[in-house]
Amino acid sequence: MSNQLKLVVMDEVKGYFRPAFIDRIDEFVVFLALDEKHIESIARIHRKMGALQPPIRWRISRVLQIFDEIPVRCPKRPAPIR
Repeated sequence: MSNQLKLVVMDEVKGYFRPAFIDRIDEFVVFLALDEKHIESIARIHRKMGALQPPIRWRISRVLQIFDEIPVRCPKRPAPIR
């Protein structure tokens, strides 16, 4: 994880948790969004393993379309702890 990403994550975490809890965290795992290129490469791997059947291109397009239709819901941010 880059230093800039670490700073952004830590700034966000500080708004949710107390310093005593943050001091106990050893590391973070950040999941970045997949774009169409990544999904296609995953689909190719699955196809080689026999998990997917051709034609694959329209299926990938449909999956991306479904994800675009799903509304993004963010949890309400709690009030800062003082």
